[in-house]
Amino acid sequence: MTIGLTINDKELRNLAAAFDRLDMEAVIERVVPLAGKMVQTKMAVYPPETDANRPGPYPKRWYQRHFGPRYARKAGGFGGQNTSERLQKAWRTDIIKPLEAHVFTKSTQTGGEVSYVEYVQSYESQTSVHKEHGWQTDQAVAEDVEKSAALDKAIGAAIEYELVSKLRF
Repeated sequence: MTIGLTINDKELRNLAAAFDRLDMEAVIERVVPLAGKMVQTKMAVYPPETDANRPGPYPKRWYQRHFGPRYARKAGGFGGQNTSERLQKAWRTDIIKPLEAHVFTKSTQTGGEVSYVEYVQSYESQTSVHKEHGWQTDQAVAEDVEKSAALDKAIGAAIEYELVSKLRF
């Protein structure tokens, strides 16, 4: 049994010409918003709570997520101050240029950047206690997104879109 295949050289030339006309800036422009949202979503993932986040009997002190420092009273009940700027819910993405996304925090409490974000999630300034509790850093998240299959798929789709729009058969 013989299998035959005919390749039309005109189609190959058109494909080569489409690659020559491929606008990589347009590809990147399509992918940057997605990459920004991926970083935003991953930065908002908290590590599992530890004993430092759980209430207990007097003289226990803990940090309640989305509230702030808490303590058990000797006479019973709990006290504390609602000082949390709700880091998990504060992550935002803004496209500041066609080829550049800015991922940042905006506190729902103060309207400004979350004041303690650098001590919790900055690669350069993360405190040892946050590192020990498993808080991911901005650098680790960026590297994770950069290596992700989802980003590769989005880049491939953007390249395919650009190529198809440039093909002339």
